[in-house]
Amino acid sequence: MLLDQTQALTEFMNKFDSSHCNLDAYNGVWCDNSTGVVTMLQLRACLSGNIKPNSSLFRLHHLRYLNLRHNNFIPSLLPSEFGNLNSSRNLALSHNQLSGTLPSSLLTMPSLTYLNLHGNYLIGSIEVDNSSTTSRLQHMNLGNNYFEGKIIEPISQLINLSDLDLSFLNTSSPVDIRPFSSLKSLSYLDLSGNSISPASFDTNLHIPTNLEVLFLSGCGITKFPNVLKILEKLEVIGMSNNRIKGKVPMVMEPSSVFVPNNSIKSFEGPVEVLVNS
Repeated sequence: MLLDQTQALTEFMNKFDSSHCNLDAYNGVWCDNSTGVVTMLQLRACLSGNIKPNSSLFRLHHLRYLNLRHNNFIPSLLPSEFGNLNSSRNLALSHNQLSGTLPSSLLTMPSLTYLNLHGNYLIGSIEVDNSSTTSRLQHMNLGNNYFEGKIIEPISQLINLSDLDLSFLNTSSPVDIRPFSSLKSLSYLDLSGNSISPASFDTNLHIPTNLEVLFLSGCGITKFPNVLKILEKLEVIGMSNNRIKGKVPMVMEPSSVFVPNNSIKSFEGPVEVLVNS
């Protein structure tokens, strides 16, 4: 490891209580054999302290993979400096007690394909800057936060998204999924725990047509949306803990439909597709 990389990493670790960071199969540091730069850092559930904008972590410019899940950052504002890690492809920061707003720079990092901020205390609206069309983000999890204001429309500008988890956003406004029609590659969508705008299902013109997995559990839905029948690639529909009454229309086989804790009277089509219902 290069000296400057060693210094930056040591300085970063010294800012925290890292006594539980046993370097094993789950935690460790990986370097490029030829250049000596740090390319991967995984420190899960072992750090306690405050992560600051001037952290030496942000001097590790060659990081491609960063996993800091389940740490105790007591709580810290989410530093926008994460967006300076231009080589990062994978950024896992879930369950860290991070607060504040989501810096727009994280959504348009030039190499980032995976972003997980699930289970923090992020607030406010989401902003995406003008370089959103160059974003390479494919997998994003922002669930279990406290966003408010503009959320869906900015995310719909991230046109390369294929997997999106926005479950339990704790927002006071209903979620309208119609802007997601622009996400042509979207195959996985989880909106569980949110109130869904009824207008979302008014027409089939605004449903992402390549969806394979859709979770709408606990969304206060009162009837099975007929427009879902147009989703020819749909394999799994999760709609448990809603207020659906009456019939569930036939969906495209070989879909599995999860609808426990509803008042379903009948199902059109083969009952084998019903799972735990």
